[in-house]
Amino acid sequence: MRYEEDGNMFGALKAEFLKMKGARIPRMCAIGIAAFPALLAVPLTVLMKFGGGIGGSWTVFAEAGLAFIVLFVGPVLLGLIATFIFAREFVEGTARNLYALPISRTRVVLAKMLVLLCWSIAPAVLAFLTLPPLGLILGLPELSWVVLGGVFRKYALSGILIYSTLPLTCLVSMMSRGYIVPSAYTLLMTVVALFGFTRGGYAFWFPYLLPAALILWQFDVQSSAMAYMGYLILASIFLAGVTLNVVYSNRIQVDR
Repeated sequence: MRYEEDGNMFGALKAEFLKMKGARIPRMCAIGIAAFPALLAVPLTVLMKFGGGIGGSWTVFAEAGLAFIVLFVGPVLLGLIATFIFAREFVEGTARNLYALPISRTRVVLAKMLVLLCWSIAPAVLAFLTLPPLGLILGLPELSWVVLGGVFRKYALSGILIYSTLPLTCLVSMMSRGYIVPSAYTLLMTVVALFGFTRGGYAFWFPYLLPAALILWQFDVQSSAMAYMGYLILASIFLAGVTLNVVYSNRIQVDR
């Protein structure tokens, strides 16, 4: 899908969305995130039936799904989506044509980042939307509008926080010009974050651990200086990552 000739930001954004329309990899990754609570409902049903009531709370069910998404499923699958968005042109050999179009490379990068933002938030929201019907089917207690509102904020926030770490994956994707290296990088960072999550303390400051820590660790997020510092670190990592992507994109030689 070509960019509009006037080269404005809307044209670049529209083209990036249209390129994602028929793409299989992002769609399957998004479905994997959105459908995870349904997959979690199966072992929960077994626990409720044979485990003496273990896991019988709707809140526990919602939090368990969120924990898996923010710790492993989300970072890995959203990392694959980021890799696809930024490496696709190099893999398919269309990068030379893309960067020859009458539009700045900065706008191309920003358009890709906006598309990635939508693909980061939407699966988390869809995952939340599967929770109420599953909770009703399972007959889980504690389901209320107040609880739903709190859970929704956490699910939506999880997508945004994970997204803030993805510019570094995008940069690795452009530098490697393929899928394998950034995919391995994403998996490695996720495993390191999982290890750090079990350690606590200083591990909190590892950027790839921060989304899970801010969502799952039990401290007062509203007043904790540690939490605010975590958000500041993620914001800094995101801005630095986007800046590096823009700089690299403007310097890259696509004919090599």
